[in-house]
Amino acid sequence: MIKIICNILLILLLHSSNVLSGTIDPYTPDSKYVEYGTKFPYVGLLIGKKTDDTPYAGSFVAYKDDIIITAAHLFYNSKEAAVIINEKTIPIKKIAIHSEYNYDKFGKHDIAICLLSEKIGLNWYPEIYTDTNESGSICSMAGFGSSGTFITGIKKSTGEKRAGSNFIDSTNPFLLFCSPSLSHKKTQLEFLIAPGDSGGGLFIGNKLAGIHSGVIEDKPNKGKSKYGAVSAHTRISYYNNWIEETIKTLRENNE
Repeated sequence: MIKIICNILLILLLHSSNVLSGTIDPYTPDSKYVEYGTKFPYVGLLIGKKTDDTPYAGSFVAYKDDIIITAAHLFYNSKEAAVIINEKTIPIKKIAIHSEYNYDKFGKHDIAICLLSEKIGLNWYPEIYTDTNESGSICSMAGFGSSGTFITGIKKSTGEKRAGSNFIDSTNPFLLFCSPSLSHKKTQLEFLIAPGDSGGGLFIGNKLAGIHSGVIEDKPNKGKSKYGAVSAHTRISYYNNWIEETIKTLRENNE
């Protein structure tokens, strides 16, 4: 079962201060993360308006020429949405949200598939990661917006795409978990997602293994993604069959 929302309207560019992206290692130049972000042309910006006309933004992963995968919670109380990718602004035609997703219950089924109103036009799209051996793997993460370090937390908004890497610390049936490390065991471009980075992609090799869902941290540091935070990513391997069935349903209902 899926929930399908139709007739999403095209909106203008809404680059706003609520576009937030990952925090980075305090000893690595930010420019390296921006440069690495260019390696992920299939990660784009999702923009929209809530029912009260508040603008919002997040990220997404282009999976097919007319299909994107993103986080379900981005569409909570949404009335308009579009994507920006490959120098195009494209309206979202239909949104399919997992039928068991509940906005008030973090940690399960935070995934949505969207059918676009026109083709994106990239030369290549990532495959789905179907193995269940994610724990301990090195991964890459990409998303848009502001940044800061693991010491300062979120500080600025630039609207640029950033990407970095990390180890997947652990998993549960629905999520992958990552965290910044103070020890020597860390990747060269250690990175953690931050509030507003939702819907972007976590990749193992060139395959999509996770969709950014949220960050777990104590109340004083909520929304800062500093040392001690743990990021949670919807585990794509669990939803592989649902993704393919949902794409088929969206296209059949579009005929």
